[in-house]
Amino acid sequence: MKAPPDERADLLQAAIWRATRELGAPIDRVEVVGDVDRVICSAGSRRVSLAVRYSPGYAPDPTGAYLQITAGGGSWNVEVVPGEAIPQGAISRTFAWLRRRLGA
Repeated sequence: MKAPPDERADLLQAAIWRATRELGAPIDRVEVVGDVDRVICSAGSRRVSLAVRYSPGYAPDPTGAYLQITAGGGSWNVEVVPGEAIPQGAISRTFAWLRRRLGA
């Protein structure tokens, strides 16, 4: 493992790369949810929710078994969580509707 700030930088780099690929646009907002298990990235009004986990690296030993490499040998795995992120425009429209409805 690296120092915590370096691990966070690697996590965010992996999440932004995946979100850019998923949304097809530059990312302009990143939100880390919980204790680094979810990342929500926005590109304009489009959003994507990402599940993030750390996978330690492994290497074979002479007996054929796999040993965990502890010194920075792992990587961040980022997967899209389908249907979890709400488009920002939908939230804005809902609040505008509520304000009109309540006469505020």
